[in-house]
Amino acid sequence: MNPQIRQIFDERSSLGKLFFLAALTIVFCSLTPLLLLAPIPLIVMFLLYGRKLTYLVGAVTVAVLSGMTLGATGAFKLPLFVVLYYGITFLYGVLVSEIIFRNIHPGKGILLTGTLLFTLVMAGFLGIQSQSPMVVKNELEQFFTKTFQEVKLQNKKVLDAGTSESREVRVILDNPKKVSADVYQHIPMFLFVSVFVGIWVSFFVTLRNARIWRYKIQYPFTLKDFLNFKVPEPVIWLVIISLVSYLASTFQQVSVIGISTQLEIFSANILGSLSVLYFFQGFGILSEFLSFLKAGPFFRVLMISFSILFMWKGVVFFGVFDLWFNFRRFFKKQNNEGEKI
Repeated sequence: MNPQIRQIFDERSSLGKLFFLAALTIVFCSLTPLLLLAPIPLIVMFLLYGRKLTYLVGAVTVAVLSGMTLGATGAFKLPLFVVLYYGITFLYGVLVSEIIFRNIHPGKGILLTGTLLFTLVMAGFLGIQSQSPMVVKNELEQFFTKTFQEVKLQNKKVLDAGTSESREVRVILDNPKKVSADVYQHIPMFLFVSVFVGIWVSFFVTLRNARIWRYKIQYPFTLKDFLNFKVPEPVIWLVIISLVSYLASTFQQVSVIGISTQLEIFSANILGSLSVLYFFQGFGILSEFLSFLKAGPFFRVLMISFSILFMWKGVVFFGVFDLWFNFRRFFKKQNNEGEKI
């Protein structure tokens, strides 16, 4: 452990560092683009200062944020979403830190905590639906209507250009009800992907910066173990069945008996949800391939960013077919492969 790093995060200065991490979490929760990183300071707090102190700081923070949301005025008043985001962020922090505290393998930990959190979130969603079936649907419709109106006002010149692309975009912007209905039908998939991506990113960054906390917690697994994530083999049968069902939903014979739309929506939710798990597996293959090529930092970042943004389906493809081809066997083994990312 680097002595300077250890000195910065040592218990002797824990109070100041503790509140710095707490404040950093609030800042991340307040800025939507950084929301995905919000659990990381909390995870570091758990690992450096233990469960009791972090729970105490979390409770105090929730109380302060709630007061600033409900009772404050002017510049000190916070929107309600900050409190909600902080609560969700804290739950992510608890789950990821418990994986490390309990010495659970990263792959198993992601699947266990992701499944647990998704179950809780879906139970909450179904509870809301049972009490007020139209609440979520109406909220989505209002959100897309307002957002699309703002987009049309801000990009009026571009949309009025008359190009084929602008006409296609305008068709979408003029139909917020259709978009909100499509999103509503695929809410389980969006929730599943959001839950697992949130845990995966938080865990990844935590392990990537393990030197900050390893002098306190002796976690036996590394980033290499994390990147060797593999989806359990039986899951592929669920993928095959869902894919066949999705294709069958387009057949006229199925449409006649009135289950085409429901079967298509159900299958699409399953396929979309499981694709994120195979993306994690494909991402590990991509990382190992770049290590095999001995790619430099800039090229690695460029290739990974390009793959995530524009070739994510290809990453999922390699994750799925890795079950039969074991792509890693084609790469030369190196002692620290997978760590350089």
